[in-house]
This record gives sequence, structure tokens and C-alpha cells, in this order.
Amino acid sequence: MEKSTRNIFAFSLAEALITLLIVAIITLATIPVITKKHRNKLNTKHGYFACYWVNGNLISRYKENGNITSGEVKYDDENERYGCVFNPPAGARNYVVTVVGGGGGGASGYAEDKYQAYTDGESGVFNTPVSTEYQFLVAGAGGAGGQNEDNCHNTKKGFPCGVTATPGAVLVTEPTYFAKGSKFTVVTGKGGEPAGPSKAGTCGGDSSVTYNNNYMLFAQGGGGGSAHEKAEKCSYYQNSFNRNNSIYNRKRLMPGDTYTSCREKSTAQGRMTTGKPGGYEYKGFKLARYRVETSMPMWYEVEKNGAYLLDDQWKITSYGYAQREACNRSRPYRNSIMNKSLMSEFNIDSLENQLTPFASGSSGDIDSGTSCGNNFVRTGGPGVVAIKWHESYGALGGSAGRTLQQSFAELPQGTMVFPGRGGKGGYAIPYKNLLDQNYYVKSYDATRGEDSYVMNYPHALGGEAALSIDPARSFTYYVQSGVEGTSGQDGELAGVSPKKNNTKGGAGGMSKISQNGYIDNNNLYGLTREVFKNNQVISSFNNIVGAGAGGGGGTAPAKFVLTGSSHSQNQNAVQQYIDSNIGKGGDGSSGIVFIQW
Repeated sequence: MEKSTRNIFAFSLAEALITLLIVAIITLATIPVITKKHRNKLNTKHGYFACYWVNGNLISRYKENGNITSGEVKYDDENERYGCVFNPPAGARNYVVTVVGGGGGGASGYAEDKYQAYTDGESGVFNTPVSTEYQFLVAGAGGAGGQNEDNCHNTKKGFPCGVTATPGAVLVTEPTYFAKGSKFTVVTGKGGEPAGPSKAGTCGGDSSVTYNNNYMLFAQGGGGGSAHEKAEKCSYYQNSFNRNNSIYNRKRLMPGDTYTSCREKSTAQGRMTTGKPGGYEYKGFKLARYRVETSMPMWYEVEKNGAYLLDDQWKITSYGYAQREACNRSRPYRNSIMNKSLMSEFNIDSLENQLTPFASGSSGDIDSGTSCGNNFVRTGGPGVVAIKWHESYGALGGSAGRTLQQSFAELPQGTMVFPGRGGKGGYAIPYKNLLDQNYYVKSYDATRGEDSYVMNYPHALGGEAALSIDPARSFTYYVQSGVEGTSGQDGELAGVSPKKNNTKGGAGGMSKISQNGYIDNNNLYGLTREVFKNNQVISSFNNIVGAGAGGGGGTAPAKFVLTGSSHSQNQNAVQQYIDSNIGKGGDGSSGIVFIQW
């Protein structure tokens, strides 16, 4: 077998040495280039620039190598607003620009007194709408006066015809806390009715409020007035007093019953009396005011202390004591605590008929033979239960401004940047009504944040303003509460890194650090979030904590506030009311233009 043969090719030693020499020359040639690039990398400038608003002043700051310097601020005619001039430092390149719109303002708080009234035999169940303090006015109805028989004047001379009835008791409680959904049973008494000729009027009905067997208010109705019968007998009331419950037990004695004879004038004066004024009971509440009239009309009295009519201006029209055969007819014996001020406080003054005032006994009948002419007996004044409570509302916080971020290899000298202002928080001021010359509370809406941008580049939109509170629309407020606490909503936080889940924008009024993540806000006002951590004028990107954050919502006091009508009288009173009750919304945080290189 023949052996196969083939040729094998390889570099000679000389060729290998020449190749190695060429590689060495190339390597030596590249060493200065590599060293220069590394040296340039080490010498590249790093720093950052910020432009934003603080208290109406535009702040422009650079920070390089730990040194902080101020930048130029000027008004730009083309954009019709102030901006900062950014001049890139020598050697700076590869920019990251973060633009955040201004945050929206938070709304102001709101508070109002609310009312519910039942009267003249109405009854029902009152469900507390919120957890807060409630105040009750409870008045028993007045009795009806006694009614005469025709030709009363023809009876034995000096005998009376009818006697004025007495008023019901009136109770007013201190404000008392009840949780939302508490159910009160409410009953109101009807005024006593005239019983007919020669009969004593009927007693007024009782009014009451009860809750869970632990809370009770009971205002007894007034007693009816006695009357004279032609046969010289009397119809009147006998009262016995129960010392355990302060309530009078009523018993009307009619002609023919024991001890009803009134054949003599002196006897008539002794027997012609009336049912005692209503007594009262209470449990669980503290009383702020109460009144049981102590005097009882005699047979010749049609009017007692507290018995008066009011004119259209609520001024008392009074004639003093009405004597026998006087023409002061149909005068009610009013419970004297039931005046204009108290009824205005509970918003029931417009419900009262002044001819038959709440809790008043009606007058007795007058001799039809007098020059006054024929008279008639009215029903007693109706009972009433009025409930007052205070509702406070926490306002919404503002929305955050939008965030844009963009990289640039280079930026020209004199680059104009425009950060947006934060929106203004809602607030209230005294307002004078030119028609009645009184001052009232006028609220102003929060405003949205301004847009932020770099000249000739897209805008980062400002945040929306919080809606003003309208109690009729639940989506316009953050929380409706009472004594247990009402707080405003925290503003939104803009999407600037790092965004912590437990941190919010501007803190709402009465907002806790456990809620907003950074502060205990113990006043009614919403707050504005600081732009940089610890209120620094400039810091690294990671220390931007609030740029573009929405302002916190204001709130109102959770405690019961008796404003009445006094806050509508003059500017100082209204301002004091606002300062004590209406928390301003926080301004939105300033937008920012932040440049890193």
C-alpha cells in the first residue's frame, strides 16, 4: 500500500516576530487615548439646579461640589410670567430635566347648625344623622281657659265666668354627645281644648324625648282654667303633687262632685282656680335652662306675668294685670322662658302662632255682658320639641401637579424655565350685605396650580383645585363627623421619586402624622407641603418631597358651637366666628424645574 503525502503550512519564526512587533506598536499608540478618556470621565462636572416658588418669591439655585449659588430670575415678555435663566456650567453635559406642575389648593372647611322640630301633637323617631353633640328644647302644651255660660253676667253679682289656664313646663338641655344612628322617641302635646259652656278647659298635652331608657326629658302640659255654671256651681281642677317625680296629678272636678259649690263670692274666689303649671322630669341629661311658672291665675285675672302678645317686630304689647271686667281679651299666659332669643336659637320662632304661643295657657272667658262684647276661649299653646346640633365638614385636599422627565445631551445658555405656582387654598371672609347692612360669611373657592415647563418644551399641568363643600353633595367633602373628630383631607403627592406610600401632600386640618406620614397638624387649617426635605433651598433629587403636592383641606370644629344669630351683626363678630370655626385650605406646593447633570 502506498503512503499518502500532504503539505503542512506555518509561520516562520521571522514572520511571527514581525507580527508581534506590529501589535506592540499599536498598543503603545492607544495608551494615551485610553488614559485621556479616563481622565476626562473623572473630570466631568456633576450638579443640579432648581427653580421654584416660595411665599411669592421665585427661587433659583445651583449646587455643585457642595457649593450653593443663586441663579438669575427675570420677567419674560413672551410668556408673560417670571422664570429662571439656566446657564449650563462649563463642562456640564447629559442633562436630566424633571418638571412638576404646581399643586392645586385645598378647600376651606365648613360648619353649620342643623335643626329638627316637632309640634302640636306630632310624634316620631329622630335618628341622629352624625356623631356629635345634640341639644334639646322640650315644652309641654298649655291648658285651655275656662268657658262661661251665656249671660254669665246675669248670675250673682261678682261671680266669675272663666279663668286663664296655665302654661306647660319648658326644658333646655346642655349639649350632649350621641353617636350616629341613635334613635330618640319624640312626643309633643297638643294645646288644651275649651270644654264648652260652664266647663273647665282641658289640660295641655305632655311633651317628651326618650332614648334607650337611659335618657329622658318630660315636660308636663299646663292645667285648664276653671269655669262658673249658671246654677252657681264651679268646674275646676284639683292638683296633687308627686314629690318623687315633680309632676302634678290632674283631676278635673265637675258640677255635682264634692266641693264644687261656689254660692258665695268668697267661696268663688277660693274655688275658681286653675290647674297648676306643668312640672317636669329628666334623666341622663344636664339642664342648661328650665322654667315652671309658679303663679296661678285667680278668677279675676286674664293675664299673668309672662302673658303677653308680640307685635310683628317681636316687641311686647302688654297692658299689665287685667282686672275684673277688663277688655284685655284672649291673652295667653306664656311660659316666660319661651322668648324670641330662645326660639331663634332653636330656629322655631317662625313656627309660632303668637295668638297661641308655644307652651302657653289660653285666657279664660270674659262676661259677654260687658262693654267688651262677647269673647271666646282659644286652645292652649301647642307643645314643641326642637333639636339642634352642629355638623362640621372636612374639606378635600388639592390634586397634585403632573410630572414630566426628559434627557438632553446639551442645553443652550440662557435656557428659560417656568415653574408653576401652587394654587391658593379656599377661605372665608366677612361679607357685608348692602340690603340689610349686616355682615355674613362669604366663602371663596380654591384655585388650581399653574403649569410648569422649559421654554419650547411640553407643559407639566398644574393640579386641580379641591371642590368647595356643599353639604347636599357628599362628594364635595372628605368627612362629616362630630365630637369624635373631623379632619380635612391630605393633598395628593406628585409623582416625584422617591414616592413613599405613607407620605401625603399638604396635611389636612386636624390631620395626624399617622395619617399623612410627616406631621401632626393640630389646627383647623390645611397645610402646604415643603418642596425640599427639611425646608432646604436645594438638595439632591432624592430629597424633593413635596414639589407639586396638593394643599391640605381645611376643616371645622368638631365640638358644638352655639353661633345663634350674633355672628351676622358686625364685621368683627363675623371675623371672630370665621377664625374660630372655618379652617382655610392649604395652598398647593410650588411646581419645580429640576435639572441634573
